Amino acid sequence: MLKLLIPSVLFPLLFALTCSAQEGRWNIQFADKYLNDLQGCARPLASYEECNMGTVINVAILDEKGDARAMPAMMGLAGTTNTDASNALSWYFSEVLCGNPQRFLNAVRGRSDWERANLIYLAAIGDSKNAGCLSITALRQELQTTAKNNDVSLARLASETLLAVNKWSRPNPNTGDCFVKSYRFKSEKEILTMTPRQLVEEDVQSEIHTPEYISKAADYGQLTNKYLRKNALVVLPILTEYINAYDPTKRASCDEVRYSTASHRLWSIDLATLRLRGVYDGKLAINAVKNAIDRMKKAGFEAPGVQSPLSGSLLDLPQLTGTNIRDYQIRDTLRTKNHVEMSDEEFENFVEYLISIDPRYPSWSRLEPGYKVRPLLVDSRRFLQAYRQFKRRTQN
Repeated sequence: MLKLLIPSVLFPLLFALTCSAQEGRWNIQFADKYLNDLQGCARPLASYEECNMGTVINVAILDEKGDARAMPAMMGLAGTTNTDASNALSWYFSEVLCGNPQRFLNAVRGRSDWERANLIYLAAIGDSKNAGCLSITALRQELQTTAKNNDVSLARLASETLLAVNKWSRPNPNTGDCFVKSYRFKSEKEILTMTPRQLVEEDVQSEIHTPEYISKAADYGQLTNKYLRKNALVVLPILTEYINAYDPTKRASCDEVRYSTASHRLWSIDLATLRLRGVYDGKLAINAVKNAIDRMKKAGFEAPGVQSPLSGSLLDLPQLTGTNIRDYQIRDTLRTKNHVEMSDEEFENFVEYLISIDPRYPSWSRLEPGYKVRPLLVDSRRFLQAYRQFKRRTQN
């Protein structure tokens, strides 16, 4: 399912999957909360906390788990003007249409004319520029067959959907060499034997093949990310290579998955393990992202309606070069647990100090478990000690 949220939406796909409950992992016990949170996306000018990519993904996973409330809730939100939510819905409806066309058609057919047309459009545009369905030929064939069905309303709906798919999707998608048909999720023992390059490619493959393993995707994503972060220093050059190799003028699903996966893994490492700009290879990686952004802009990816990895990279880059989510969690923890108040300027200087003394500071403490909008760190002692040293240094 989650394979190509990557291009525009959304990403931080893996982050959203594995951290949708704030590093506590997606949990079925929060089903009612996920559905309730989704309603925030219907509010005009909803804040990021009220509605974001993860808000939709949580409910999408709930749908994959078989909760009958999830799909109607998402389809009822299809008219939202929230860009993040609309992109996420478009991606998910595209995944459903591609993976189970009959389910999508039956879910749509009971909607009003306007809703039905909009839902079909969102599902079709989700595959725009070959950023979605890797089985587009099979999808077209099934829609053509269904268009001849004796059920007149279903046949008409299949015809409308086929027209939309033909209009908005690439006619002859090139899935690229990285699409491995015999792919399977590996055991942790097998992952431990992988070289750094094999580990990176395994992560790419898991993104592409998630629809086949949706019930295991979150756990597997955490597993591969665990070892990517553990081997951060040796995988950085490989991730940089993947990013430098991306040519936005030659768009194919696998190429975009490779780029998006690699660029977001940089973000994940920077968030939880190692501040990239504190080490040489990390600086090279950040520069690669900057260059890729320039290439995507020159390729016209800023134009309205173009789905691409550009938006995700534009969200990630400021955190790679400035303060990231973990930094704000450190600030919140020091304020809450140690009564440390920092101005924005002092906070930014403190972050640079942390990078200078130990770029690995994001790994000093884990987050408190459970679903929290603003989670705190379990142990603030090292951060408090570093802050006191920072204060003494600045005062002198």
